Amino acid sequence: MTFFSRLRVLWVGFWSNFLGGAEDRNPEAFNRGLIQDHQRQLNRLRGALAELIFQRKKIEQRLNELMSEESQLKSDLQVAAAQDRDDLAIELIARLEKISEEGGILAEQKIKIDTDIQSARDTEVELARETQVLKHRLESLSSRHQFLQMRKELKSNVQSAAQLSSNATNGLGRVQERIHRLEADMEAMGETPNKYDRELSEMREDQKRQRHMEVLMRIKSGMKRQSASRLLVPVS
Repeated sequence: MTFFSRLRVLWVGFWSNFLGGAEDRNPEAFNRGLIQDHQRQLNRLRGALAELIFQRKKIEQRLNELMSEESQLKSDLQVAAAQDRDDLAIELIARLEKISEEGGILAEQKIKIDTDIQSARDTEVELARETQVLKHRLESLSSRHQFLQMRKELKSNVQSAAQLSSNATNGLGRVQERIHRLEADMEAMGETPNKYDRELSEMREDQKRQRHMEVLMRIKSGMKRQSASRLLVPVS
C-alpha cells in the first residue's frame, strides 16, 4: 500500500469515528474542521498532481532523446550496410529494437499518466467546489435539521473524493516504479561496455572526416575555378 493509500485509509477512518458525536458538541466548530480537512486534502492532491506533471515531463524528455538517438542510429546503419560492416549493422539493428521497445513502454506510460493527471484535476475541482459549499453553508447554518442533512451529504462526498484522490495518486506510484526501473536499466546498459562502441565511434569519425574533406575539396575546386577565370580575362 502506497503512502497516499495509507493516508486515505487513515483520513476516512478518522472522520468516520469523529462524525459520531462531534456535531452534538459544537456543530459550527465541526463544520470548520471539515473545511480545514478539505483544504489539507486539496494541498496533498495538488502536491501529487505536481509530481505527476513532473514525471510526465521526464517521460516526454526521454521520448525526445530516443527519437534523436533513433535517427542517428538509422543513419549509422545505412553507412555500416554500405561499407559491408555486417556485425556492426546487426548490432545497430538490435539497438534500434531496444529503442523501439523502450519508446513503446514510455508512450504507454504517458497515456496512463495523462489519465491520472486528468483524474487528479477533476478531483481537485470537486474538492475546491465542496470547500466553497461548506463555507457558504457555515455562514447560513441555522438549524439542526439543515446541519444533519449537510453532514450526511458530506460524509458521502468525503469518501468518494478520497477514492478519486487515491486512484490518482496510486497511478503516480505505478509510474514512478516504472520510471525507476527504466532508469536502472539505462544505467546498467550505459555501464556495460559494448565491443561495437569503438567501431561505431570510429565509423562516425570517418564520416565526419569525409564530410570535412568534401568541404575542403569544394573550397579548393572553387579556388581553382577562380584562378582559371582570372587567367582567361583578356589584358586591355
